[in-house]
Amino acid sequence: MNHKAPRTYELNEKPPVPELIPLCLQHVLLFLASTLAIPLIIGSSLGFSSAEITLMLQCSIFIAGVGTILQSLGVGPVGNRLPIILGATFTFVTPAIAISQAYGFPAFIGASLVCGVAVALFGAVSVKFIRKVFPPVAMGCVIMVIGLTLVSVAVGYCAGGSDSPTYGSLQNYGVALFTLVIVIVLNAWGKGFVKGASVLIALIAGFLLSAALGMVDFSSLNESSWFSLPQPLHFGISFKLPAIIIMALLTLVNLVEFLGDTSTVAFIAANRVATKEDLSRGVVCDGVASILGALFNSTPTISYSGNIGLIGVTGVKSRYVVAAAGGFMVVLGFIPKLAAFLSLIPTPVIGGATLVVFGSIAANGLKMLGQQQLSERDMLLIAVSLAIGLGFSATPTALANYPFYVSALINGIPGTAFSAILLNLILPKDKAVSAASEEDTQVESK
Repeated sequence: MNHKAPRTYELNEKPPVPELIPLCLQHVLLFLASTLAIPLIIGSSLGFSSAEITLMLQCSIFIAGVGTILQSLGVGPVGNRLPIILGATFTFVTPAIAISQAYGFPAFIGASLVCGVAVALFGAVSVKFIRKVFPPVAMGCVIMVIGLTLVSVAVGYCAGGSDSPTYGSLQNYGVALFTLVIVIVLNAWGKGFVKGASVLIALIAGFLLSAALGMVDFSSLNESSWFSLPQPLHFGISFKLPAIIIMALLTLVNLVEFLGDTSTVAFIAANRVATKEDLSRGVVCDGVASILGALFNSTPTISYSGNIGLIGVTGVKSRYVVAAAGGFMVVLGFIPKLAAFLSLIPTPVIGGATLVVFGSIAANGLKMLGQQQLSERDMLLIAVSLAIGLGFSATPTALANYPFYVSALINGIPGTAFSAILLNLILPKDKAVSAASEEDTQVESK
């Protein structure tokens, strides 16, 4: 008897609705696990009321949904039609608090708006330059460091989160291991939809286990309303030059990470190197989403590496799945109680599910490097950029005496990217490589 094998979905394929919903829901859950703490940390540090913090969370989810739909489906020159989740980023948590304490939260909103406009304009007119200074070898290094950096985050989640009183407990590790094993088993032996939804199934199973162990507190649901409209510019807006300068520096960090993520998802979902159109339209969309984020009381946006890793783990590459996840987030932006329910998933469950997801990002960076014909120049670029990015990431106290933006520019992903870009500009190129690069540029411009 001949059985038809269950399918996975390529970049431009549309799954049927019964499969689309759970496939997009696991993206939503992974996104929420990464973003819920951002408005909570900022709001709590600035003394906002619980209603104001809820509003920030609601607006963050709503804008993430809008940005994700624009990025994955595309509208004219906005959006690169790749399966990328956009949302608020931890990069701006510390500057949001510092700027707000010095000049007020409206000054942070104003600086975010200015930088969002600058990013959108940069994407529209200057991204061709990026392909010259940020070659596939540099992209491979950045992708590896994105994965390796996030793996340490996942381990912290497995332990329960650094602010947890039960951090590192056997129960936390046990729940994380239970979730991890389910992801591994379903990916190794599952087929079709079961494999594609492996992370969602593991999250549900881990949530049920942790609830049975008394690790889930449902009382917080009583504080959330069923329906509420996002309110633009609730805190007001102002423009202060020092705030704009600080935000501009960190926007460079954000931009570099976005370029690395775009390179990753193009490689995973489309099996190719990111084109200048991918980069240009993607950066424009990130700028537009960051503008909307500022107008709706949130931070600038960034691509979510964890969701890109999820694509690599499940093999579900459809941009329509991610667009549906964006639609779900837009709906959540109007229903705070539902968003609050999804946020109840314990940190160890998230950690167990994301260990494989984040590890797959590093593996894809290694795969991209393995597909290049590496010269001695390339090996030197790889060695130095990885050493700087990972070295300072492993020893954060080495930069403790310097302003936070120095650490932000040298540590981890930005340090790897900026080192690779600088070395690519100053190291002498082999004549054959230069000729090939020139030929590629001419082909692209036609």
